[in-house]
Amino acid sequence: MLTKLDYKILSELDSNARQSYGQIATAVGSSKQVVSNHVQMLFREGYIQWFLTAIDFSKVGQIIYKVYLRLMKASEEDELKIVFFLKAHPLVVWLARAEGIYDIAFAVSVREVGELNKLLIDLENQFGRHIFERAVNTILRGEFLNRGYLTDEKITGMEKKADFQSTQVSSVENLPVYKPDEVDNKILVLLCRNPRESVVKIAETVPLTADAICKRIKRIEQTGIIKRYLTVLNHNKLDSLHYKVLIRVSDFNEETERKFFEFCRVNKNIVFFNKGIGSWEVEIDVEVRTSEEFRRVMRQIKQEFAGSIKEYFSLIIYEILKFEFMTRFTV
Repeated sequence: MLTKLDYKILSELDSNARQSYGQIATAVGSSKQVVSNHVQMLFREGYIQWFLTAIDFSKVGQIIYKVYLRLMKASEEDELKIVFFLKAHPLVVWLARAEGIYDIAFAVSVREVGELNKLLIDLENQFGRHIFERAVNTILRGEFLNRGYLTDEKITGMEKKADFQSTQVSSVENLPVYKPDEVDNKILVLLCRNPRESVVKIAETVPLTADAICKRIKRIEQTGIIKRYLTVLNHNKLDSLHYKVLIRVSDFNEETERKFFEFCRVNKNIVFFNKGIGSWEVEIDVEVRTSEEFRRVMRQIKQEFAGSIKEYFSLIIYEILKFEFMTRFTV
């Protein structure tokens, strides 16, 4: 059973997974060694799945598409074959299994829609007999949000904000592309593989001093390509529920949109949202300890935005199999 200190440490790692043990220790009122021991335990026992460097895809000339699959006549073995195909695909940056109207959800990062089309054709050719329905959405913008529920502390909207797709675009030609030099690219890839990698360790691969690498990382962060260093939690171990809510809206003007997303930013249980074009316009991720907590969140949304919420569908995300950025980049 986790202690109050464990949840404080998880909260710190959630807000910035690149913090040193010393920085976390100062924030939670403990010692560096104690924090180190607790983080290692959280990893060893599976509470933390991995750490993630979130980048702004729009700054590297890429667009995100979300794809949802509803399966039919699919055994567990059939579903696993689809999952393994998607997990190994270099375009797939996020992959999850779900319970609800869809069985599999994944996100792809592409420079042009033709890349997505080829993936979907390959998927259909191999597994079409098991795919009953497919929904595809183009992501215009999105934000990762702090998990306020870990410590039940009140947080502001600005504290929660962390874009992953900050530029609303309709085609890749409109994107302001960030072009790192060879050294920056190596550092960026290493940080994407492990955001907690020390500068000393990075220096073993990149021919620079630790101080020079620190300066490079700060410069990369200032470009806005790195939005945040995240922690991917195992909700099964934490005895919590991860809901993904797909929302269809109407009369969702700029002011209503602003109010809705600010509502998300200050709600301790809403940890992600995105706006898109497709089968629905809005997605939110809600993490709760009980189904009743989830119902309370949704009741509040329906009450406050009664004129805009047409309908919604909820999925339980019970397994995240892949969550990584820059999958096609190499050192």
